[in-house]
Amino acid sequence: MITITADHLTLLAYLRFDWDDECEWGAVSTDPKRPFGDSDVPGDISDILGRHVDHDEARKLTIELAAIVQEAVSAAVTHPAEAGIEPGTTVTPDRRARLLLDGTR
Repeated sequence: MITITADHLTLLAYLRFDWDDECEWGAVSTDPKRPFGDSDVPGDISDILGRHVDHDEARKLTIELAAIVQEAVSAAVTHPAEAGIEPGTTVTPDRRARLLLDGTR
């Protein structure tokens, strides 16, 4: 059981998602080596949270974040209206998604 904290929500806002063309038909993913943009994950998390985070705490936080994201996606799939996902809802794709939708790579 994971209790969601303010740190989790702060980190979630910085988690970088991308589209992985190499996975079958493609999939939403995050780079496991650079989930926040740089390969120094403890350093990135320390910068984002404004306090020192060691390797063990950074690992724990990223594992917890994965579980939280999985739970959020599951909730959105099983109860889309409660997640604000319903016919007529608009979303703004990021640059990479727009290029893929336009057929450009």
